[in-house]
Amino acid sequence: MQFSPLLSLDGRTVDAVIKLKLCQVEKMRPVMLDVPTSVAPRQRTQVQVPQMTMSNLHERFRWPVDQVLVLSMGVVATPGPTRGNPLTEALALPTGPPRADALLFVECKGPVVGGSRSDTSQAARPTGDYTRRY
Repeated sequence: MQFSPLLSLDGRTVDAVIKLKLCQVEKMRPVMLDVPTSVAPRQRTQVQVPQMTMSNLHERFRWPVDQVLVLSMGVVATPGPTRGNPLTEALALPTGPPRADALLFVECKGPVVGGSRSDTSQAARPTGDYTRRY
């Protein structure tokens, strides 16, 4: 994710360019391959091939500083291991990969105020700074 915010001169709106690329392995698929050798010319082996999902976002947004920007990437594969449901496994129902809505919340905490770049004291930082958050 790349995030490039810019606060307006009057401090009422925020402009931001947001680049977001979601790329993940959804599941591993077994594929049978012919692997002929001199000893066994008709030998087959199974390999695991990753099934990938990918979503891209590259947009410019403008919104008031007193509001939260909510972006939806749509329904994507869930980013974690899945646990099977014993009921659907016992009934042998067809199931697809787990999905969820990918949401991004962006909130403006105000301008960063303070001294020069070399001044790193806590007194020069506002309470709503972005240090150690991203």
